[in-house]
Amino acid sequence: MVHSSHRPKLFIASLAWLASSLLVAGSVVQAAPSARHSHAAVPVIEITRQGGNIRPFSVAIGADGAITVSGIQPRSPVTIPKAAVRGLLTLARAEHFFALSPHIVGQRVNPDVASISITVQTPTRSWTVTERGARNAHFDQFFAVVMAAAQLSF
Repeated sequence: MVHSSHRPKLFIASLAWLASSLLVAGSVVQAAPSARHSHAAVPVIEITRQGGNIRPFSVAIGADGAITVSGIQPRSPVTIPKAAVRGLLTLARAEHFFALSPHIVGQRVNPDVASISITVQTPTRSWTVTERGARNAHFDQFFAVVMAAAQLSF
């Protein structure tokens, strides 16, 4: 377990590692030819926000690096290198994503609060974690890095 005082350093190290993975792959971001899923772009990582009184969105990153977005305006249609997708899956393991509870829910949550779900699929497993009205450092850091890799903010 990582002591909470080391969390910012771990987060920065995770971002630095992801950035270096993107650079090693030769291209940080490339224009996507289409915003549709193809059979080669089966989602490996998918993020959704729903419920509450806030606009829902979804982001799907395929094994080929194709990114599909709905509900929020991407800065530009993007793909990321396959090495970056592998890096995100490595980060999911480092953040103990597959050990997280499937439901991270705060106490006395306002009904206007949306939930964010992340699904990660590997050849051997699929795991979805939903966070609503609570904070979990592992979940939040993985979410932030995936959104940054997809060049998205909300």
